Amino acid sequence: MISFRFWSCLLSIGVAFGCAAGTLDSAYRIVIPANGTPCHRTAADEFANWAEKVTGKRLSVVTDAGPLPEKAVVIGPTKYTQELLGDHAGETYPESAFRLKLNGGRLVISAGSDQAVLYGVYEVLRRYGKVEFYTPDISVAPAGDIVFPAGLDELVVPSIAYRDILCRRSFMDAAAAARFRFNGTHVGQKGNKDKRWGTETCALKWHKKFNHCHTFHAIASKKEFGKSHPEYFLKDTNGVPCVKHDKRPQLCLTNPDVVRLGKERLTAALKSSPDKKWFGISQEDTTRWCKCKDCAAIDGAEGGAAGTLCTYLNTMADEMAKVRPDAKLTTLAYHQTRNPPKSIKLRDNVLVGLCVTECDFSRPLVGNPNMGNKTFLDAITKWGKICGGVWIWDYCTDYDWFPMAMPDVGALAGNIKLFADNNVKYVYESGDGCPYSFFFDLKAYVISRLLWDANQPLEPLVDGFMKACYGPAADEVRSIFDLFEKHDYDRVALRMGYGVDATKTNFYPTALFEDAAKRWRKAAALVGNAAPYAEMIRRGRVGNDSVRLIRYCYSLACGETPAFDSPAYREEMLKVAKEFMDIENARVAAAKGPKGKKKAPWSWGWAMNGRACHYPLIKAFLEGKKMPKRVRGKWVKGSRLI
Repeated sequence: MISFRFWSCLLSIGVAFGCAAGTLDSAYRIVIPANGTPCHRTAADEFANWAEKVTGKRLSVVTDAGPLPEKAVVIGPTKYTQELLGDHAGETYPESAFRLKLNGGRLVISAGSDQAVLYGVYEVLRRYGKVEFYTPDISVAPAGDIVFPAGLDELVVPSIAYRDILCRRSFMDAAAAARFRFNGTHVGQKGNKDKRWGTETCALKWHKKFNHCHTFHAIASKKEFGKSHPEYFLKDTNGVPCVKHDKRPQLCLTNPDVVRLGKERLTAALKSSPDKKWFGISQEDTTRWCKCKDCAAIDGAEGGAAGTLCTYLNTMADEMAKVRPDAKLTTLAYHQTRNPPKSIKLRDNVLVGLCVTECDFSRPLVGNPNMGNKTFLDAITKWGKICGGVWIWDYCTDYDWFPMAMPDVGALAGNIKLFADNNVKYVYESGDGCPYSFFFDLKAYVISRLLWDANQPLEPLVDGFMKACYGPAADEVRSIFDLFEKHDYDRVALRMGYGVDATKTNFYPTALFEDAAKRWRKAAALVGNAAPYAEMIRRGRVGNDSVRLIRYCYSLACGETPAFDSPAYREEMLKVAKEFMDIENARVAAAKGPKGKKKAPWSWGWAMNGRACHYPLIKAFLEGKKMPKRVRGKWVKGSRLI
């Protein structure tokens, strides 16, 4: 990636060529195409609005139907853009990339897509106006001048081409997704019907049937062919079809009819969905694989099941290139196909997906002794060399209980750098929609910045977030963050995955959450009711208290004496339980329509995994009733998953 930081070098180049720096003043005009898109207008408005917050000067927006002003910020493909770009006229831009060029008194922001034009606007505002977006609701635009450095002429290319995160309470909004420069499938799906925030909701779109995972059934399903053509599916070593064992059985990839069906159905999908760019062909979610003579011969020579998969994928990729050269074919290196083949090299239009399910998230992949991290590191480096690119499914929250401590910010920074260095094209950070998750707003901000520029240092990002979002309590909240981030435990014996049971104390003892509770209260006292700090601190405190509460209730349910117990502590836990249930009841009510039907999709609440369903236990404690029976994470009766 091209560096962002050598301004002194740029300045010296500018002086050498006699190109003066430009200070944004009221004489500047923002120029957009007369026949431009709604997104071009949004880009102009965003520049004008945020530049006014910084400089106090409001710039007028004009179109290229008129003469080119002497001082101008030229946004998008105006009739003047190519001439102003000079030697860079007609250049092709990588995904999300843009060029910034100062030509006399005119700053040009040029890109290959509407969204990338927006990204260029935000880059200029961030670099030269110190504008920063920390959360969708918290931003900073300090008063001052906006000065474009002399000699500015730079192609800006993000470290990761496709950047995605799951945070359904924040980045589903198109404006937030644009400002944080997320462009994946899980963001920007609200507020963009008029395309104001980009020509597409997201740059990356998978086909509905040929989607990101487990799609063999899109070629041949058990329902359609299980009885009439069982030979389409996996076979044992005697060549006997094994259709009955799985709801979605694997395919026999060497069967000529399966190859024919794959070509026909993929071609039909490519032609019928010109707006979709990515098409997935990947194995079903079972551990079985075809053992027929033909499949076994390929897999034996290639060292595993990836042999038949990659052979099949190359045939499909060649067909795709004939029909849609712009499209990409994706797959999964998963379970039996995790290890790459010995000799097969995939076509350049094939992307291989890897999921970090076996990894330890407490430290970066590189240098981590955990065996899961070693195998993943081996896989990503090998696959990255034999395909058109890798895509990553990563996790950044605890799916057992979203507010549970998962201090992985340092690991995220190291891993994203690793991804960028190993041909990774797309990173999906699987988060959640709970506002009380462990420092998730900070994680989302750091992820957005590092996916864009994986080479920047982490500490200034964390420090800037703390000051902007917690104000006078920044140091106190940082101490809570460090309390968990630096806490040591047996990292050889224990693997911090994405589903650590919040009731267990082997990772983080209850005393740690009690210490954090005192610090959250101190932080709250420091800010009072000042916005936005008070709400950010309340969220952190509620999340931490929820872990304290479920541990207390779990001990009572198991007939044990809680680690912290006294009449005063019990009263505090009752208050916490009431607050928790008030929040939960309001959330459930908001997710229902007038007739009680759910109107808000993906309403996970506080957890996704069933074993973390602590609601009945908390409710019983609050109401003074007998605790429900619970056996090692599973409710015997009364369980429910919101």
